[in-house]
Amino acid sequence: MSKQAQYLKLASLNKIIVEGRDRVDEQQTRVMMLADLPDCRDAVVLLQALQRSMRLVSWHRAKLVEELVGGGTAARLDGVEACSMG
Repeated sequence: MSKQAQYLKLASLNKIIVEGRDRVDEQQTRVMMLADLPDCRDAVVLLQALQRSMRLVSWHRAKLVEELVGGGTAARLDGVEACSMG
């Protein structure tokens, strides 16, 4: 993949991550409001799936950043692999 294509992919992933974080925050609020209902389990399972998906997208972004900076060292942050440039 060319550098230009990698940077376009990185921009796309950044947008997905920002939108995903907003969605997770919204869904967490909704799940908390439903916590008293007996059928809340489905909402919790779906929220957990969304959170796992966000961790995967963040991991993929970190690998792309690592590739762009020429094999920077990887560090663990909040259970998600991220690139450490320092």
